[in-house]
Amino acid sequence: MVEPSEPDPRTLREAFHEALRLYRDGWTPGRPEDPMLNIKGKDYTIREVCERMAGIDDRMDDDAGFLVAATIGIGRSADLS
Repeated sequence: MVEPSEPDPRTLREAFHEALRLYRDGWTPGRPEDPMLNIKGKDYTIREVCERMAGIDDRMDDDAGFLVAATIGIGRSADLS
């Protein structure tokens, strides 16, 4: 069986957007392993997706910035760079 490869930056960004939505819509500390995101045939926790995003040098796009701001409860005009 072939192991799935690490996600490319674009795929990882898309997964990060989905991880933020899942966090906002239902993640709880009592079940940190749920929900899982499937990326290229491998399951990742929200934490694992975020950890992989930390390794990408590109600037976060505005959509993700706004989603992060909304998720953590700060205004759209906050500087997240």
